[in-house]
Amino acid sequence: MWAPLNISMYTWGLTPTANTYPNASRMLKHFLDNTETAYTLPGDFISSTTELADKRLVMSNDAVHALPFFSTGDFMVKFGQKSVDTLGETAGITDWKLAVNRCELWTKVYCYSKTSSAIYLHVRDFYDWTGGNTYGVLNVAASSLERLHRAGWAWEYPVYGYGLIK
Repeated sequence: MWAPLNISMYTWGLTPTANTYPNASRMLKHFLDNTETAYTLPGDFISSTTELADKRLVMSNDAVHALPFFSTGDFMVKFGQKSVDTLGETAGITDWKLAVNRCELWTKVYCYSKTSSAIYLHVRDFYDWTGGNTYGVLNVAASSLERLHRAGWAWEYPVYGYGLIK
């Protein structure tokens, strides 16, 4: 009978890079811990990462322009917009690129009154590795991560999160 194998970050020698790429390190550890559970991205990571700056601005502006059509003053209204495109490859090695990189994005707006609202950027991804990836995470090649998954020693998982953008 097969039993899950718990492989730690220390086995791979990844602790020195954990401080440089904290989210990527936590997500890789979650993958190697073999939990098969969803992972929640920190809101401040979504709200501040430079790779999402342009998307945050465009989606926030779109939501702000739509606010007058949805604000009633008497009721709280929720509406949103999904970005059907995904982020492509970003230049250089960053915490975002190693952690998420390609994902779905959408905004959700909570319109409390004609003058009060909150705009959130939601992220949805699936942490998975295929042999076609030419890069890896930290010191681990994508092909190694794929083999771990195929052998049942590490499990892919859904990734969710949201951050306040306005």
